Amino acid sequence: MTRAREMVNSLTEEEKETAARSSYKYLWKSVSHKGDEKNLKEDRELHATSMALRHLKSKKGNFEVAMEKFTAAIKFRQDTDLDGLRLCFQADDLDLDEETRKKIRYVS
Repeated sequence: MTRAREMVNSLTEEEKETAARSSYKYLWKSVSHKGDEKNLKEDRELHATSMALRHLKSKKGNFEVAMEKFTAAIKFRQDTDLDGLRLCFQADDLDLDEETRKKIRYVS
């Protein structure tokens, strides 16, 4: 688990958030519970570390390869807006600002 935390610690805050949002539970919590920043930060670390650990295990502990795949997966998630795709059908149920609502609202 220490190596997975090391992977997460090398990320920017935005990348940590993206990694944590690979968990639907965290994604939903982060967009639907405003103002609970302390709990979100703890959950962010937990879920980002879980994603890192999955990559580390899949590469049989090879840190360099796992880190490369981990950062590539984060970039892919950001580039393809997977969060928007996962949330677009529940946009009306969320307390979102207008810009975010327009961004994830693919269906009318």
